[in-house]
Amino acid sequence: MPTLEAILEELEQLAEIEAIDPDAPITTIDVDSLDLLEWVCALEDDHGLSIDEERLAELAQVEGTTFRAIYEQIVQAQAAA
Repeated sequence: MPTLEAILEELEQLAEIEAIDPDAPITTIDVDSLDLLEWVCALEDDHGLSIDEERLAELAQVEGTTFRAIYEQIVQAQAAA
């Protein structure tokens, strides 16, 4: 399982943004939905992760959800698999 910092670096490169604060609400970060989808697909392909995209989309809509919270959900899902 890649670290939170490693997967955020991948998103920063993909979205061409400087830095993502893992504890900032996702809604405050300038990343569009297509970049997020491409990032999720890359995580699945490059790291062999299985990510419930519907659940991820639900989490992203919740006020105050952070990338750290999403990462923790991914880690828990991988542990349960």
